[in-house]
Amino acid sequence: MRLAVPSIMVLLSMAVAGCGSQSSRSQEEIQRGKQAIEVSLESWKRGESIDKLKKQPDGVDFSDDWRKTNSLVDFAVLGSTAADAATITFAVRLTLKDKKGKTEEVEAKYVVVLGSPTKVSRDPFN
Repeated sequence: MRLAVPSIMVLLSMAVAGCGSQSSRSQEEIQRGKQAIEVSLESWKRGESIDKLKKQPDGVDFSDDWRKTNSLVDFAVLGSTAADAATITFAVRLTLKDKKGKTEEVEAKYVVVLGSPTKVSRDPFN
């Protein structure tokens, strides 16, 4: 019985250490995802069309319904988590300006699916 307790403790510590980790994604993939977010948000900030993003060498398919009602004043990528084997989720702080000129700071989560083109979309549930 004495051996079972340490074994259980080791298993529990391994499970806890794995929670929220990005081990399913390489640093290169996470960096590519972050770059896709930054390129997408910079494009929005400059008022460029979504089609221009798709036509770049590393094309990005960017989807965010806030683009229709707000301009982007500023943003900061706060961090990332590998949600599953197919996606990387990034927390982003946005400073938005509505059509009346009112600014608002919000935090949003964006989901990135690496590929050709890379897909970037805001998580509507967060």
